[in-house]
Amino acid sequence: MYVNYGVPADYEELDRRGIDVAGKIVIARYGGSWRGIKPSPWPARSTLHALLERHGLVRQQRRQRRWTHPGAAPVHTEAPNQVWPADFKGQFKTGDGRYCYPLTITDHFSRTLLACRGLSSVRTAYTQPVFRALFSRGRPARGHSDGQRGVICVDGDPRAVGAQR
Repeated sequence: MYVNYGVPADYEELDRRGIDVAGKIVIARYGGSWRGIKPSPWPARSTLHALLERHGLVRQQRRQRRWTHPGAAPVHTEAPNQVWPADFKGQFKTGDGRYCYPLTITDHFSRTLLACRGLSSVRTAYTQPVFRALFSRGRPARGHSDGQRGVICVDGDPRAVGAQR
């Protein structure tokens, strides 16, 4: 119920009109009085929203569609070692002024971090030893990278792993 500024004169006016505010939540305008004569502090925003919603005075917002990448199909895996996403996580300067390029390789299904190396360049010659060490322990069915579409291949190995973007 609205009580203007909520000062005693406002409550007296409501009494004259036969409006009883006892036990009701009142909404008062800000200002026009000192805070000591306010009947109670403002209810929380969520409380006001719940009251208005209960009486059908709140319009529901349309739900926004979830954003998806326009050109890439989502990767689905059902077991470990099906897809190993590889990605450079940006770059940063170290204390001595050189750039560091963090390369991460994970197992898509288990989210296990297989490799995380800080490289001094994104060139193939620097990434090959990381992949070579991983491939010596096993290979995924597919590789996944946000880079160029192609094949993850170490030194022309005929057992190359197909890559998907």
